[in-house]
Amino acid sequence: MQKVFRYLFLSVLVVFLTGCSFTKKASENGVSGNNDVDVKIKGGTYVLPNDESSDSKYLALNVEIKNKSDKKLRLSEEDITLYNSDDEKIKPLNVYDSNDKFKTMSFEQVSKNKSISGYVVFEVDSKEKYELHYSPLYTDIDAKEKEDVTIKVDAAKYPDNVEKIEDLAKQYVDQVFLNGADSANAGNVSNNNPNSATLTPLADKKDDKKKNKDADKGDEFVLGGDLAKAKSDFTKAFTTQFGEEFTYYKPSEAELRTFVDA
Repeated sequence: MQKVFRYLFLSVLVVFLTGCSFTKKASENGVSGNNDVDVKIKGGTYVLPNDESSDSKYLALNVEIKNKSDKKLRLSEEDITLYNSDDEKIKPLNVYDSNDKFKTMSFEQVSKNKSISGYVVFEVDSKEKYELHYSPLYTDIDAKEKEDVTIKVDAAKYPDNVEKIEDLAKQYVDQVFLNGADSANAGNVSNNNPNSATLTPLADKKDDKKKNKDADKGDEFVLGGDLAKAKSDFTKAFTTQFGEEFTYYKPSEAELRTFVDA
């Protein structure tokens, strides 16, 4: 009878422990951590990586990781993953920026009490809710396995201006390279200064009433910078290079300019 009671007790204990998960509850304020690291989502935005379908949504999360341990922290780009509501794992995309202005997480070493931040890009459903998990790929062989650091992610809360930026890019190409022949097709954008090409969100600095009125229209973007100078620089470089292609005939500057403006 005592053996039966003992086995019954153990069975109940196993069921109880199985029901009580030891995984740390996901943080809802964008910050979480353990004894070794602090993880923080500093922000996020939607992007369109090269060679990816424009029919999908790609969320770039700006993640900061602080090393709180007494050893160097080795990071890999797969230490940070996303899980959807069906507990399916989503691995980050390898996104490359030739200008190095969009820094993504990669293989890094972080000294103790130091931090590092970078973007991690995932293909998502913009209406879904996810959990971001930090789980180091590289650990000491004898080290005790630690629970994942988890943070809740609401994909709907991050700005999605991909279409507007695509329209701005088309507008820039049209005005600088194509002589403005297709500017009527650029939508969702504004260009208040024809000689003004950086991307500039219009921040309303007037009264709150005006802010609330404009809030319903969504973010407005304009082309900034000197488009006239950009077009002039392009025309000069193109006519010089194109003129050097001729062997038996040397076109005049006026002829080259006519060709460019055609």
